[in-house]
This record gives sequence, structure tokens and C-alpha cells, in this order.
Amino acid sequence: MQAKSIRGFGCTLAMAALLVPMQAQDHLSQYKSQFDSEKDPVRKAKILVKLSESQFQQIRTEADSGKAEDGLKDLEQVRDECISTHDALKAKAVDPERKSAGYKELEISVRESLHRLREILAGLGGEDEQHYAKVRTQLEQLNNELIKELFPRQPGAAPQNPKP
Repeated sequence: MQAKSIRGFGCTLAMAALLVPMQAQDHLSQYKSQFDSEKDPVRKAKILVKLSESQFQQIRTEADSGKAEDGLKDLEQVRDECISTHDALKAKAVDPERKSAGYKELEISVRESLHRLREILAGLGGEDEQHYAKVRTQLEQLNNELIKELFPRQPGAAPQNPKP
């Protein structure tokens, strides 16, 4: 009797292990199609938070299974989506300090992506690490730019419009 329940539990565990990657892939394709079809850059930035989380699950899986080149392609896609969303937000010509919608979600997504990328980089080596680090540098530059846009009056910074 106990052997049957252990076997049943093992089968359930095996099914769960197979379904989790499928669910992650379903979420990834769902978020990707929403992102691609969305025209409003603010809503696009909000979708990007969830999309990049799903993409990084895939990137980690690829990097861990020895498919670092595939992971790099996906990472470059994340970077490109972040940059294109930022460009679309800037094209709206809205002051991010006063109307931060979209900018703050994008900054959160980029910051979380950097954190996830640091974890992945810890497991890489050699040439793969260099390629991933290059994308990390680009994401760090974007994150710094977003912070400056959201908080232009940084402590210790010179005033932007000095009065005569």
C-alpha cells in the first residue's frame, strides 16, 4: 500500500517537473505576443516587467544546459526590447519626473534583469562570460539613463538651469 502511494507521488512529481517548463513557455509566448502587439509605450513597459522575467527563466535554462549562445541571443532580445521601449517612451515627449508611468516600470524591469544577469554570469566562464558582460554593460547604461530621467535633481549635481 505504501509503495503504491510513493509511486503515485513520484509520478505526480515527474508530471509537475514536466509541466512547469511548459507553463513558463506558455507565459513567455503570451507576454511576447502582448508586447509585440501593444502600441502604447507605457503599457508596453508594464508588460515588459513580466516578459523579461519569463525570458530570463529561459536564458538561465539555456545557460545551465550548455546552450550559452542561445541564451545570449535571448539576452540580446531582452536588451533590444528595453531599448526600443525606452525610445518609444522618449518619443512621447513626457517629463518622466512628473509623469513616471512607463519609465518606472522600465527601470524596474532593467534593474531586475541586471540582478538576474549577475546570477547567470556567476555560472559562466571564458568567452561566454565576456559576451554576456557586454550586454550587461549596455543594460547598466540604460538603467543609469532611466534613473537620471526619473530623478534629474540628484544630490550634489549642478543645477540644470542656473539663474544669473
